[in-house]
Amino acid sequence: MKVDRFVCTGCGVCCRKIVITNDYGTFGLYLEPQETKLFPKWHVEPFWGFGVKGRRRNRPKFVGAYQFTGEQCPYVTKQNECRIYERRPLVCRAYPLSLFFIRDKEGKVHAEMDNRCPVINKRFPEEQIELPHGGLDYLGETAISADLKSTRHFENCVLKSDGYLWLYHFKQQKWQLRAHPSKKVN
Repeated sequence: MKVDRFVCTGCGVCCRKIVITNDYGTFGLYLEPQETKLFPKWHVEPFWGFGVKGRRRNRPKFVGAYQFTGEQCPYVTKQNECRIYERRPLVCRAYPLSLFFIRDKEGKVHAEMDNRCPVINKRFPEEQIELPHGGLDYLGETAISADLKSTRHFENCVLKSDGYLWLYHFKQQKWQLRAHPSKKVN
């Protein structure tokens, strides 16, 4: 049986429309700490913070992930080719998968795809869609491997965080507490 696979058309949407706005705020391209050196410092901001410090004004103890906040990637050419393809960030390798797999209360793993990609939008036309049955086969091993590696990094940061999870809104220049060990935070 032949398996239908995701094939990038090279349209460049994922490289040229990096900043997104959703119900949680406006965010840039997810970067792991070692990937920040690939981008100009003035376009790199925190993304996820963990733990808590400070008495009067709480803030994260450490930053576990960053974001590139430029409108488009500085490495995409006019022909929509990546000048750092072999060194591109994990999130680029995982695209069109979301930043992380999500575990529900029953322990099932869910993944989402970004329908800004015209190939995904044509095949699965919903705004931010949960990966359908067979979707992992469709996306291929490279995207899945990159997304799982990113998820492991995130889960390791959570284990070191004492249950505090922060999200940084770069447009507002402020941290928002997203998870707290003693109460539910929206």
